[in-house]
Amino acid sequence: MCSRACYPSGNEVSVLKQSVTTLTNKIADLEQDLDNANQYSRRHCVIVSNVPENSDESTDDIILNIAKESGSNIILSDIDRSPQKWTTKKE
Repeated sequence: MCSRACYPSGNEVSVLKQSVTTLTNKIADLEQDLDNANQYSRRHCVIVSNVPENSDESTDDIILNIAKESGSNIILSDIDRSPQKWTTKKE
């Protein structure tokens, strides 16, 4: 059996509760900061789908052609990256 010394005092419990509250608030703040950072990084992302492509084609050229056809005047330096989206295995 555990003697009374095994249990924290009321003051220790109070300190631990305050610590948990502080850490919980810090986690919430960090999660919000992360969400804000992710949202900022996504603000320029465009996903293009259902466009036929070959493995030897330049995805940058595909994007530039789509932009031109839609009346946009972007240039190659406006594109950060345009990786091919490879088909994944169906589960």
